[in-house]
Amino acid sequence: MDAHAQDNNNPRRINWRGTIAKWLKIIAKWWGAIAILSVGAILIIVLAVLILFKQVVIKPLDPEFRLQSATVSLLNTSAAEFTATWHVKFIAVNPNHKLNISYNSMRAAMFYKANNSDGNGVLLATKPVPPPSALSPKAETTRSFRVETASAYVGEDLAKEISEGRARGSVSFVLRLLGTFKYSSYWTDPRKFEASCDRVEFGFSPGNSTGALTLGQSRACGTDLRSGKFCLFD
Repeated sequence: MDAHAQDNNNPRRINWRGTIAKWLKIIAKWWGAIAILSVGAILIIVLAVLILFKQVVIKPLDPEFRLQSATVSLLNTSAAEFTATWHVKFIAVNPNHKLNISYNSMRAAMFYKANNSDGNGVLLATKPVPPPSALSPKAETTRSFRVETASAYVGEDLAKEISEGRARGSVSFVLRLLGTFKYSSYWTDPRKFEASCDRVEFGFSPGNSTGALTLGQSRACGTDLRSGKFCLFD
C-alpha cells in the first residue's frame, strides 16, 4: 500500500478546509443576528427620542370648548314624559402654539341630574352634530346645533322636579360633547374627547316655556381625553 492510500485511510487526518468553512458560516450567521439586533435597538432608541420630543418639546394641548349661548323650550313635562328642544352655540378653541387640530366626529348629549344626585344623571337626548372645522394654532370657531327629545319617559318624580323648577324660574341640565380629533402634522392616532358643561342653568320668565342661560353661565367646559369607547356611540 502506497503512502497516498495510507493518508486517505488515516482517521486522524483533519479536513481543515471543511472546518474553516463551517466556522465561517457560523460566524456569518451570528454576525447577521447581531446586526439585526443592533438595527432594532437603534430604531427603538430613535422612536423613544421622537416620543420624548413630541411630549416635552411640542407639548400638545387638549382642545377646549366654551358654551357661548343656549336656549331650551320645555313643551311638555306632564305625567312621566318629557319633551324639549335645546339650541346650543359653543366655541371650539385650539390652544396649541404649533399644532393644528382636526375633528372627525362629534355627538351632543343632554342630561338632567336630579338634586343631590351623583353621576351623569338621566340621558334626555343625544344626536350626532357637525364637528368644528379644522383649527390652526391659537384659532377658534363657533358652531351651533339643536338637540330635541319628544315624549321621552323620565318617570313621574323627575318630570315633576323639572316642572317645579321651571315654575320657580330655573332648571339646570348637563351638556356633553363627545367626539374624536387628531393633531395634524403630528404623528398620532385619532383621540377621543369628552367636553362636559355641568349644571347649565336656564332661567324662565313666568308663563314662558322657553328658557335662556342665566347670567354667568357662558363658560368653559371641562375637557377629558378618553381611551375607552363611548357608550353613546353604540
